[in-house]
Amino acid sequence: MMKKISVVISLFFAYLFASITVIANGQSFIQAGSDKDYNEDYTSSVSQPDVLRLKGSALEMGMRYGSELKEDIRKNLKLFWQKAKSSGLSRDYLMYRGHLYEIMMQEVHPEALVELDAVSFAAGIDYQELLAFNAMQETVFNDGCTNLLAHGTATKSAQVFFHKNRDVSGDPVQVVIERLSGPFHRYVAITSAGSSGVAMGINEYGVSTGNTNLQTWDTGSGLGNLDINRIILERSADALSAIDVIQGLHRRGGSNFHVTDAENALFIESTHSDMKVGQVTDSARANTNHYVLPDMQNYESGGTTSSHHRYIRANTLLQQNLGQITHETMIAISRDRDGSYPISRTITVSAATFDNDRILMYYQMGRPSVTTAVHLYDLGELVHETSLLEPEEDHAMGLELLRNYPNPFNNGTTLSYVLPWEGDVTLRIYDITGRLIDVLLEKHQAPGRYDIRFSAPDLSSGVYIYQLEVNGNKLSRTMVYNR
Repeated sequence: MMKKISVVISLFFAYLFASITVIANGQSFIQAGSDKDYNEDYTSSVSQPDVLRLKGSALEMGMRYGSELKEDIRKNLKLFWQKAKSSGLSRDYLMYRGHLYEIMMQEVHPEALVELDAVSFAAGIDYQELLAFNAMQETVFNDGCTNLLAHGTATKSAQVFFHKNRDVSGDPVQVVIERLSGPFHRYVAITSAGSSGVAMGINEYGVSTGNTNLQTWDTGSGLGNLDINRIILERSADALSAIDVIQGLHRRGGSNFHVTDAENALFIESTHSDMKVGQVTDSARANTNHYVLPDMQNYESGGTTSSHHRYIRANTLLQQNLGQITHETMIAISRDRDGSYPISRTITVSAATFDNDRILMYYQMGRPSVTTAVHLYDLGELVHETSLLEPEEDHAMGLELLRNYPNPFNNGTTLSYVLPWEGDVTLRIYDITGRLIDVLLEKHQAPGRYDIRFSAPDLSSGVYIYQLEVNGNKLSRTMVYNR
């Protein structure tokens, strides 16, 4: 009893702290549950998406999430239970699945449980109900999606384009979140209010991900698709590394994960026990809620939420625009109506595009999809272009962290940097989860170029991050170790 009281007291003081905390650049969080602006292009009952910036520990982010989105979270829980009842799913069954979800997440992603516990406290809702919502929302709301991929010469500017449409029955509230936790976990994502999962997002390395749900007979205990999307964003430095991330996770059922970066466009079809990878190269394709890879088609059990018509229509439009595809093309296709069925019926999460390391993520959350997509840069300081892999010019003008050589490396590699001024220098090595591996250097240095040798005899193969800090200015790059 005393332990429970102490937890409640801790959450209360964390709530007070989060309520007065102002985050980076002097910006406070948007009041996402109230005072919303309305778009004149459609009914006043539909609000423009707000952007909620979350920074700090899992506890702090959960307290802020729950307090700012209290009404939206409560609305989603009410819709969840109404939809579950009409679908014949009992409360006892859903609560049991929530309990199993908690046990699994304690091993796989315990920080998410800390966040959800704080969300429930701040929003004044039952923690066990929130667990059931996170565990079963995909099943209850029965989402349908159309994802579009275009690569290289299929596009007008030789880029990589990814566009996701999410059609949601029951119309739960969607939230745009910019999340920063730990030294290398920064991403912008769209999720259901109150959920720790991610419908679509993009991280600091320019890796974008989203999924379509697939009906399969090969199911079991494991993570749902929304949680897997979040883990992809937190653990992947490029699209190819996401393959190993997904492979290493216990998955609950069927999904087609679409993962892109500046060079690659992948779709990864998976079940509880199997997965195969498809790659889009100098071409374009649309995927709906069906398996398309030959080795995976026998897993499909039918009953998908997406019609075959949508699959044919979207791919036909892409083929008609080969060589001329832009992000505007992708958005236009998502809104297409041919007289019988719109590719996007309800909520559209719009395109992520790439121009080298510059992230140009578009999103759109009109219901129905009739409004102009909003460019994240247009939101000013609320959502800004920042990468942990690139310097902010006003903070680090002239400071250079050079590409390590060789890369990938085996026996060792050389890390080089150029100091335009003297200062206190620290050179650190992190793994892809943000765990500190080594501090190679910590000393005061004069201006000039420096070369530091790094060897990794005891490390496992994978992607690592090296970070240079000089007088509080930080630059980071990735390197690949092949043991």
